Amino acid sequence: MKLSENWSEYETDEKNTNAFFDTTKGTGNLRITPMNYDMKNSTEYLNRMRTEKNAEKINWKNVEGIYYVENKNNEEINIGI
Repeated sequence: MKLSENWSEYETDEKNTNAFFDTTKGTGNLRITPMNYDMKNSTEYLNRMRTEKNAEKINWKNVEGIYYVENKNNEEINIGI
């Protein structure tokens, strides 16, 4: 992954999570946590999650996924699967 020069990685207590922040604006952060899902049909899973979470479908080259926003503890969390 290639980050802009003004983004830096920082340590987090979350296992297997890579965390990054904008060093010039301080407007938020990016956290990437690989997940391991045991499923037989990924398309079926994504369609079910898209319906449950009212998510947006993502099709980017050979990557298929979903995107949605959750609010927890007065924080907006953007989620991509």
